[in-house]
Amino acid sequence: MAEKSKYFLALDRKDGGFSGYVVTKKLEYLNNPPPAPERRPPENPSPPEDANSFEDVFAWFRATIDTYRNFLDFIITLAPLASSILAERTITQFAQSNGQKREDLSTPDRTVFEIDASSLRRLTAHQEEIEAGLRGAKHLPEVMLIGLISAYDAFLGKLLRVVFTRVPDLVLSSEKTIKLSELSEYESIDAARRSLIEKEIESVLRDSHHAHFEWMEKKFKLSLRSDLPAFTKFVELCERRNLFTHTGGLVSSQYINNCREFGVDLRDAKVGDHLTVDAAYYREAVNVICEIGIKLCYVLWRKFAKDKRSDADNALNQFCYDLIVRRNYGTAEAILSFASQWAEADRTRRMMIVNHANAIRLQDRESEALKVLDKEDWTAVLEEFQISVAAVRGYVDEIVRLMKRIGSHGYPSADDYRTWPVFRGMRTNPKFSEAFEEVFGQPLIVQTTSIEVENATIGVQPEAEPEPKPDQNSEPQSLH
Repeated sequence: MAEKSKYFLALDRKDGGFSGYVVTKKLEYLNNPPPAPERRPPENPSPPEDANSFEDVFAWFRATIDTYRNFLDFIITLAPLASSILAERTITQFAQSNGQKREDLSTPDRTVFEIDASSLRRLTAHQEEIEAGLRGAKHLPEVMLIGLISAYDAFLGKLLRVVFTRVPDLVLSSEKTIKLSELSEYESIDAARRSLIEKEIESVLRDSHHAHFEWMEKKFKLSLRSDLPAFTKFVELCERRNLFTHTGGLVSSQYINNCREFGVDLRDAKVGDHLTVDAAYYREAVNVICEIGIKLCYVLWRKFAKDKRSDADNALNQFCYDLIVRRNYGTAEAILSFASQWAEADRTRRMMIVNHANAIRLQDRESEALKVLDKEDWTAVLEEFQISVAAVRGYVDEIVRLMKRIGSHGYPSADDYRTWPVFRGMRTNPKFSEAFEEVFGQPLIVQTTSIEVENATIGVQPEAEPEPKPDQNSEPQSLH
């Protein structure tokens, strides 16, 4: 019987605390380990204050949706627990400061304090504060859903403003007008045009969210809802947000009628029922808004800024890669399945395909991932693509062969092998880790407590390259 592969796990401490760990097959690395790889912290860019281009709007929406996904989802999960801990601390501190412990009445499971009647009023005030905090924690998901839809509305306003600024004839041909007597109030024709743009946007945003899409399809001559399953969920969560805003969450006939019009499965919901938002619903809502907003921005970016299509492709691929890094595979799959057919440069298109297939594989649907890859010919591509495709296919022997052929000074680098999501599932394979140590002379896994999340640039990392001249007749006509 062959000897089982063995590894050494070293836990390091510094100044009395845990500082990191190393996993390796070779004892010499435990005594003289290489420094931990330096990695950039996760990107969490601040939204640009002025969104004057499609790129700015995309960056603004990305940063905003990351905030709602990462920070607020965390708060939703922990707020009730935090409120309970705060209640315990508040009452305990009050008892210790205002009472006297009664050892004769206390047990291992209960501590009894004796307090004066004059302190009861202060205790009642503390109780009311605690109850208010608990009620607030209970309704926090609903408040956050309202904020999420408001953020989407702000994004749509910024996006439309960029479109109208680039193509002002879309506004000049609308029903919005300025009376001749009002022209004197404007310092220039440009100022008057900006006023018309704002009136048009305000008029659009006052309508329902599904009406926004009807208006855009007519105005921009695009089919935005065909083959877009997320749109049904989008309608329901926007209508639910309206309930929290206007009825406190009580189901109305308008909610039922609007949802049924777009095929929403309402189960047994009826007028007067009270709807809520839990952590799972909120996470799904963020993903739906993310998918709808990113696809919409991408389509309008490519349609109304044809000279910037490659920028749109790269921005979208980067965003989807980051979704995969953060293990949001479903949203990445939904966006990439749509966008990979439109990328201008062959390199970018192939990166999207690899990332798309990998997002599917990481959801344990390997056969579907292979079908995505099999639609392309990968025989004459660069080695970085070959090794990525081999990783998605699960061909560890091919990965090892290519890793040794590429060597320690090629591409991918040592840190790429550690961080690229295409190698998830491979990094625990003994053949992979042994080949890595042979090529790079260091252990594969070297982690410190300062590293919070693995991060890289993209699934197959992009670099500057000449872009082909865009095909002026090639543009996505839907969000499917």
